[in-house]
Amino acid sequence: MKTLCFTLFIVVCSLVISPVHPASGHTGPGADRVIHAAPANQAMKIDGRLDEKTWQQGAYSRDLVERKPKLRQTPPVRTYFKVRFDHEALYIGVWCEEDQPDQIQARIRTRDSFSLFSDDTLSVKIDSAHDHRTTLGFAVNLAGGRIDYLSVNEKGMRTEYDTVWQARATRFEKGWTAEFRIPLEPLGIDPRHPPERLGLNITRDHARRSATYDWAVMAPPLTPIAASHYGHLVGLTGIAKLKGVEGKRPSRLGNLTVSPYGIAGFERLEANDDIGFPWDIGVDAHARLGPRWRSELTINTDFAQVEVDNRVVNLSRFGLFLPEKRDFFLRDHELFSLGRPESAQLFHSRRIGLNQGERIPIATGIKLTGTPSPGTRVGLLEVVTRPAHGQPWTSNLVGRVMHELGGGSNVGFMFTDRRSLESPGDNNLVFGIDGTSVSSRSPLLFSFFALSSYTGPDATRATEEVDSSGATVAAGTYDNSIGLDLQWRGELIRPRLGYAVYGEDFRADLGFFRRVGVHQSTVGFEIEPRIEKHGIEKLTWDIWADTFLSIQGSEVLDNVLGTEFAVRLDAGFSIRAFAHVGTVSVLEDFTVGSDTTIVADTYGIQRFGVGFNTPFTWDAYIDINGHIRDYFGGQLVGGWTGIVLKPSSLFRLEVGAEVGQVDFADERPDFLSAVVNGRLNIGFSPELSLDLYSGYNHLRNETLMQGRLRWTYRPGSDLFVVYQHNLEDDKTTFQSLLFKAQLYWQ
Repeated sequence: MKTLCFTLFIVVCSLVISPVHPASGHTGPGADRVIHAAPANQAMKIDGRLDEKTWQQGAYSRDLVERKPKLRQTPPVRTYFKVRFDHEALYIGVWCEEDQPDQIQARIRTRDSFSLFSDDTLSVKIDSAHDHRTTLGFAVNLAGGRIDYLSVNEKGMRTEYDTVWQARATRFEKGWTAEFRIPLEPLGIDPRHPPERLGLNITRDHARRSATYDWAVMAPPLTPIAASHYGHLVGLTGIAKLKGVEGKRPSRLGNLTVSPYGIAGFERLEANDDIGFPWDIGVDAHARLGPRWRSELTINTDFAQVEVDNRVVNLSRFGLFLPEKRDFFLRDHELFSLGRPESAQLFHSRRIGLNQGERIPIATGIKLTGTPSPGTRVGLLEVVTRPAHGQPWTSNLVGRVMHELGGGSNVGFMFTDRRSLESPGDNNLVFGIDGTSVSSRSPLLFSFFALSSYTGPDATRATEEVDSSGATVAAGTYDNSIGLDLQWRGELIRPRLGYAVYGEDFRADLGFFRRVGVHQSTVGFEIEPRIEKHGIEKLTWDIWADTFLSIQGSEVLDNVLGTEFAVRLDAGFSIRAFAHVGTVSVLEDFTVGSDTTIVADTYGIQRFGVGFNTPFTWDAYIDINGHIRDYFGGQLVGGWTGIVLKPSSLFRLEVGAEVGQVDFADERPDFLSAVVNGRLNIGFSPELSLDLYSGYNHLRNETLMQGRLRWTYRPGSDLFVVYQHNLEDDKTTFQSLLFKAQLYWQ
């Protein structure tokens, strides 16, 4: 019966997805925004001046449109741009007029800081796959600060994604200009077979007004990275006719890039607390295999330069989701995505090379992606890890096929396979399908997924990181999980429905599932009237209900009703409040802090809180929140705050703190939970920066400190010096001092 229901679910969802418009053509928002790229016909110097002859020729784009605070209004200052190309790169030149040039803000000088968007900033967003889902973003300000990021389905900006590109900005009499050079290779463009069109948007953040302007306006509830509503860049077929490209004989191995690295330094040995002298070498390589396929190889991978995670405290009974930060796994991240992000996703790459915070050495990794036919994308990922921390030699294999149906709609198939190379019965295989139906003509969005898992007879118990519900999944078991979501994304009203069931024996060792063995249903309604007068930009009110049932459907485990209200002002201030009421069930005892046990029972909950933030464009930005709530038979009073100080383009300080005092009326001990994270960035230049981090966890009485010096001595090539030190139980411990050199060669 369970298999029959699973099959019927797949059939029904596939029928819902199928009647969409073909991939050709685009008639929704952004369709009227089209710009033609032209050949540069000369050598380009990326200095931001836009004084080459090619920039003086041809028509400019249409002006940008205001997104906030006055939606779809004409901005008080003009912004326009042009696009050029040669056989290696795209070039975007942007002119930003400013009626008060002395008020232009440029305080962020380093790479990959979201604080860049508090300055006067220009952003280029490209949907190079033209799948209406994926954004590669590039932004720059007048101080030379830059950020590049990857986004899929509007789910955040992954700044850990790094690629090779250039941008510079400079002032002129009426404002400022910016110039971008974005190579074709990271965009996935073969110069012999360029696309007819790709998605494009240009965004300007205007700090003096706390305003944002778009070429193709991103009206709420769309996020700034809604690729389905971008305008179009056309004329790129001319790349194939350029000298050096036309008539060029295709090679089996094209556009080869190689990034070797070497690492050496000092490291504390856990076995005897002595100091070791580690050293290692490795290489990453990328190559285009003909016009439709790309490959990536990593050997003896090391991620010593990656920033440490912020210290966090977990007061819940479920695991925490931590984001991926490693380049190898972030590239093509959009292709290997299936499920509900951060709660029920089939593939979470942090499962590879990391186990309960310990690093597992990666021996080799290979990735192959391609488009064997128009609209169809294929990906294969295989990573082999070495034995460490009780883990055997392990093969981690992921495969994906996705077919684009047009306008952002798609269907796909995916599988993951974790398999011990030492014990054949220690394995976990999961396969499934998913789909999304979205139309540029309608705000209705429908998505679904259906998964089946098989766990081998000798498989070890899933760790808390894999199966965060704490459920024990027996070896040699098979089970299913399904989910569907329906949203109406209107500008004023936004109802939503969601349902999922996660089988009791379902397990995905390479994924992240917060709970298994439950039915989950969600219903919500959001309304957001735009006031746009009396200094008020908009009001937002959201009400929702979230219910969990036992897998048999006979018992209500959790039932929570919530509401949230927010007011946003034109100047950038925001005020918000929330309230949650309901009941939750703890199925197994668990421990928080050092010795406080939460016993299995059903608990009533009431939560109330308020929050406030200043404009993000201020030199001192503050976001402060306070709340009081029931906590498993006790009471928690606390809050969290974030502070960003930007006194100049040289320094930036970010501090975040979360504090909660928990008191119980019974014999259980009260405790204080406190976490503080601080990051000081010193930007000596856009190519040379020093990042200092310190994180404190009160419950564990530990402090972690890291210093990271990065020098980009040429595009794509970096030198890192990384120092790490721990303080635990009043004992200071040196961890490591590592030197890493990485070279980019093409």
